[in-house]
Amino acid sequence: MKSNKLVFAEMILIIGSVLIFRSLWMLLDKISFTHETPVLWLSLFLGGIVTVLTLSWIAKQGKK
Repeated sequence: MKSNKLVFAEMILIIGSVLIFRSLWMLLDKISFTHETPVLWLSLFLGGIVTVLTLSWIAKQGKK
């Protein structure tokens, strides 16, 4: 029974994350300078760095 509650909580977390992502996307669309090519490249670069660092941290935690 406990795992059913955990799965339900994870589904709610995913739905909440989607709503946050969508809202952030739409807010960034309203800011004109975020449409400039250098800002888009910077955003892609920073997002890639954050993703790689986070995935490597998660992998290290899984090995412990």
